Amino acid sequence: MKRSFIHTAGLLLCASLAGGVSRSADSPWITLLDGSAPDTLKNWSRIGVDNWRIEDGAVVADKRIVNDDNFLITNKAYADFELHAEFWVDAAAKSGILFRGLDPFRIHPRNSYDLNICDACGEGYGTGSIINFAKVTPALQAAGKWNTLDLKADGKHISVVLDGVKTVDMIDSAFPSGLLALQYGGGVVKWRKLAIRPITH
Repeated sequence: MKRSFIHTAGLLLCASLAGGVSRSADSPWITLLDGSAPDTLKNWSRIGVDNWRIEDGAVVADKRIVNDDNFLITNKAYADFELHAEFWVDAAAKSGILFRGLDPFRIHPRNSYDLNICDACGEGYGTGSIINFAKVTPALQAAGKWNTLDLKADGKHISVVLDGVKTVDMIDSAFPSGLLALQYGGGVVKWRKLAIRPITH
């Protein structure tokens, strides 16, 4: 694990939570990740041993080098927002977007919302679910094609739309603000685009 990345992420999280999320009147979309623009990787820190790289217009990971999952985490915390993502996975993929994460040193579903991308995961927590909070039944399949994912976190109200199908619509206040993290836990995972828009009130 690269301690310099973790230390930086910890400092950024503390600063972001202390200062809150800046809001503008027009709330423009902010590109966090774009496979055709390698410079957007500067918006993220790497946690764990990984092989994330730019390839064929996407940010790709396809090899689990150590037993632990690894993550790309944002350099800024977010509270209320809309997020749009385009991703591709194979049938063996284990990935997801963890959001409002409280601790960059320990990233898991017990201190953040974990929007799961895992066709092979059972018990209702497959692709499009939020682990421990919102199941998806019947299960949806994302493998072998490009998918769109739209997440909205507005105060206690959280919703997810996968390829035009609403998979989550819940009220919960466990985690009010924090970092975003892209998980890699196995298989082939590709992110083509990820954009965020803070919600103004």
